[in-house]
Amino acid sequence: MKISEKINCIDFPCTNVMTNNAIFPQVDINPYSIKMLMISEAPSLKKGENFYESDNDVCIQPTIQIFNDAGLNISSIKEITDKGIYITTAIKCPKKEQSVSTDSIKNCSYLLEK
Repeated sequence: MKISEKINCIDFPCTNVMTNNAIFPQVDINPYSIKMLMISEAPSLKKGENFYESDNDVCIQPTIQIFNDAGLNISSIKEITDKGIYITTAIKCPKKEQSVSTDSIKNCSYLLEK
């Protein structure tokens, strides 16, 4: 099952984020296989700079390096998910400003819970 098939925002009452650019990764993973969840702040507005878009993107390479430094010897986001590690963002829309409203964080927390 694709994670995005279960998780999506029905309405966008959020502020300080670009709601028309919401990003729900198209990753095919069994939710019951997830052993660890890594959460970063917000998705990038730039194409190719978000998790699960490619293994060569700006976003995933530092993460791959961190896992390699820890001794996992991986080279792709797929290898990370195969180990039961799911990486996502705390909010699903790119930020308009440096900070994000409490309402936006609260609304996305329900998506993280799912």
